[in-house]
Amino acid sequence: DLAEAVAGESPQVDVLLAYARIEQFRGQAESARARLRQATQIDGKSALARLLYGDALLKAGKLDAASVELDLALELDKSLVLARFALAQVRIGQGRHKDALPLLEEAIKTLKIGPG
Repeated sequence: DLAEAVAGESPQVDVLLAYARIEQFRGQAESARARLRQATQIDGKSALARLLYGDALLKAGKLDAASVELDLALELDKSLVLARFALAQVRIGQGRHKDALPLLEEAIKTLKIGPG
């Protein structure tokens, strides 16, 4: 749920993330990216804003910019499994398959449920 995902962010960032999500659903990707970029400028330490902005950049094919944002998201919050998956997609898109593998392995290890 989006409300739970943005909990703890600044109110202005909360609003920007919510509007960006709505714009993404409406197919307004460029406007959504602009809002997400603004959110990262307001709160540069928001791992969630960095993750969402990086993912939007990935979807737009802006791999180098996506890489920067997703790396920052993981620096801020190492538990962001979705950032690992997105960053692996970036690495694959950049032709860096060997760099993608550890990201995927770590993400899968984090998600592993049960013994062993």
